Amino acid sequence: MASSKLEVVSASKGLQYDRSIEIKAFDDSKAGVKGLLDAVVRDPPVFCDATGELWQNLHVPVIDFKEMEKDERRHKERVNEIKEALQKWGFFQGVNRGIPHEVLDEMIDGVR
Repeated sequence: MASSKLEVVSASKGLQYDRSIEIKAFDDSKAGVKGLLDAVVRDPPVFCDATGELWQNLHVPVIDFKEMEKDERRHKERVNEIKEALQKWGFFQGVNRGIPHEVLDEMIDGVR
């Protein structure tokens, strides 16, 4: 069987890993993620951050809902914070939202 570019790319985990070469080979293959799945490639290094550098400066937006409903100014601020977080990140962590921990635990158990 002939070796595909994806197979060559997936074999490039050697000592001298060059991410830019792997990204170019992946782009040139035009196979996309489906091609990786078809080639039975699991966790291709091009999509992994082994160094952890990408996560060092990551700060998930946290929005505090405490007493938001009692103060109109605070309510508007929180709405703007939510809008900003969703536009920039697509998600946020909400704290003091008034949902009992038991309910959250049951919800998490329900989706497992």
